Amino acid sequence: ATSARTRAARYREQGAEWLLVNERQRIEVEVERLTSELDGSFQNITALKQAFSSALESENAAREGFEAGVRNLTGLLDVRKRRSTIEQDLVTAVYKNLSLRLELLALAGELNRGQLASW
Repeated sequence: ATSARTRAARYREQGAEWLLVNERQRIEVEVERLTSELDGSFQNITALKQAFSSALESENAAREGFEAGVRNLTGLLDVRKRRSTIEQDLVTAVYKNLSLRLELLALAGELNRGQLASW
């Protein structure tokens, strides 16, 4: 009877250890995924900022061309639409980045009301 209890206790302990190892591995994979997505997100934001800056310059040039009479209204509106699309993509990318950062903080157990208030 004692050896059966001992074996059962050992099996429960091994099961708990297996669950702990499994959970650690799951967290490691999730942290790797989030940090990889954050890196890609940062690169995307950087590229979109550069594209937005170029789109603003293009829009200014198109407006000057329109005012000077060398560009038509359709061309100006196309440039503005392109700039607006880039700006919307940038805002979406920033919010996705924020969401990923919050998810990583939550995974690490570091997300609290104080941190949320500072964002």
